[in-house]
Amino acid sequence: MVNNNMKTLQIETTSRCTLKCPACSRTWWNETLGKKIPINDIDIDAVYSFLDCEKGKEIGMLDLRGDWGDCIYYPKLFDFISKFRDEKKFTICTNGSRQTQKFWDKLSSYLIDGDVVEFSIDGLEDTNHLYRRNSDWKSLMVGLNTMAKSKAQIVWMSRIFSFNQNRLGEMKTFAEQFGAKFEYEMTHRFGDESLKPSSTLIDEELVYKPDRVVDKIVPRCRQFDNPSISAYNMFFPCGWFCAPQVLYKSELWKNREKWMIKDTTLDELWKNVLLPWAQNIEDNPATASILCRTKCRAEIKDRSGG
Repeated sequence: MVNNNMKTLQIETTSRCTLKCPACSRTWWNETLGKKIPINDIDIDAVYSFLDCEKGKEIGMLDLRGDWGDCIYYPKLFDFISKFRDEKKFTICTNGSRQTQKFWDKLSSYLIDGDVVEFSIDGLEDTNHLYRRNSDWKSLMVGLNTMAKSKAQIVWMSRIFSFNQNRLGEMKTFAEQFGAKFEYEMTHRFGDESLKPSSTLIDEELVYKPDRVVDKIVPRCRQFDNPSISAYNMFFPCGWFCAPQVLYKSELWKNREKWMIKDTTLDELWKNVLLPWAQNIEDNPATASILCRTKCRAEIKDRSGG
């Protein structure tokens, strides 16, 4: 039975970013396709109208993060927060680089109890730039220090790489000086072989393996894991479809007009598009997207007891 519970919605407010992380979709787009990233900013009014319905009102947290861009570079970030401030809490996920003291002071004034600011930091001053390429430590520290004085909860989130796998304790101690909650996660995305940590620290469950299909992973959209809206105003049932290298090969992209948020509501999209799509995957898993059959987190969570 498909779960009707959706309390958090991920929103990519912009495709703008100043970093050049080697495993990022931006890098794939630039290096593989030889094209510049198409810049777009989300339509605030379209999002508001889309969520102005019964299911939209059930969503309590808007998680501002994305596969292409970083919300601190969204020109209308404060307008966006203001539009939903009376109705929603926010998670601001950011690399934290190359913004001004004025920006961070203003963001602090918009935050309230229950909001979260999550900084993606993978090292200390001497190593963070090894993956977060083009990041600026000085401006990052300005942001971290300012947010530490705000009403929001601060999270320092790290991915494990070769250069930080033996320094997690040191990073945790440093993060706690700012009152930040230190968290880390394994990843399968490196973009540079030299960045791979010990094999036991790689999230093998997420590594793309064409032979790991129906017999090992049975896709079920029971969780609607990380539903999101892209900077191009397209709704995704889960985060796996956000990356362009997989999105453009999927049936979602072929039928993308159905998944656009403009001129519809979450209630309507849920009833007419999302629910039938998810139910069909559950009823006919062998015909599901190859992405669903190799990546589905609902099955992984069940198998791991999570």
